[in-house]
This record gives sequence, structure tokens and C-alpha cells, in this order.
Amino acid sequence: MATYRPQKRIDGDSRMYTVASGQTVRAGMGLKLAATDTAPANSNYPQVQEAAADTDVIESIAYSDDPAKTWAAGELVEGIFLQGEVTIPVLVGTGDMTRGLQVVAVSDGFTDAPAHGTGSRIYSPGVAVETGTVGQWASINVQKVALSKA
Repeated sequence: MATYRPQKRIDGDSRMYTVASGQTVRAGMGLKLAATDTAPANSNYPQVQEAAADTDVIESIAYSDDPAKTWAAGELVEGIFLQGEVTIPVLVGTGDMTRGLQVVAVSDGFTDAPAHGTGSRIYSPGVAVETGTVGQWASINVQKVALSKA
């Protein structure tokens, strides 16, 4: 298990997003662009919501120095882009996370990606560099890829 430790990102780019209407976002969760591609009237930032399935295309990871941070609809959230040589802490979801394996989004965090095969396409934000169980924090090395599900 890894203990959550906020860290500065080296060469990690970030941007602000607005949490989409009717949504909440938790620190360490994957962010996907919301269905609407327009910013709300009171914001210049694109709308996002949590990625909750392995088929969601993850735009970035919600980041805060507070591991318990939650953002409500309309609030601004910082997202760390999935590019470059970046290691970031994420919330481990149901199914756990194993060091060295690709990870995918699930409704409560990130878990090991299923075996590769010829099935439907899934999206992975990176590779686990630590092992963790559901509810814990562990780091991933960012390597955004599309995989074929078994």
C-alpha cells in the first residue's frame, strides 16, 4: 500500500476545468470531457465529469493536495494532463491495482486493465508503479494508450 503524498509534478502540465452540471469529482479520479463541449455561462473552462468505465477517454486526473477533496457542479478543478514523463497519485478502485500493469478507470478509481485481446477498445492513462487496494492511493506513470479488451 502506498500512503498518499501530494507531490509536485515534474514537466506535468495542468489546466482548469468546470465540473459539469449534476456531477461531482473526487481527487485522484480520471476526468473525461462532459457531453457538452461549451463552457458554462460563468466560466471559461471546459466541463468535465469523472471517468467511470474502461471505455471512457480520460482527459486528465483531478489533482489536489487534499486526498479527500471533492468538487461540486460548477466548481473549478485542476486536471493533470496525461502526457509526458509524469508520475501522479490516483485513487485505487474496485479490483485493486498491481505494480507494472496498465490501469483503467472504474466508478471508484483505477484498477488493473483486463487482458489484451481482440474485443472492444479501452483506454488506459498509464502503468501502476505501486500496488494498492480499493480506497488506497497509489501512483501511476502516465502513458496514455488504447488497448483491445479480451
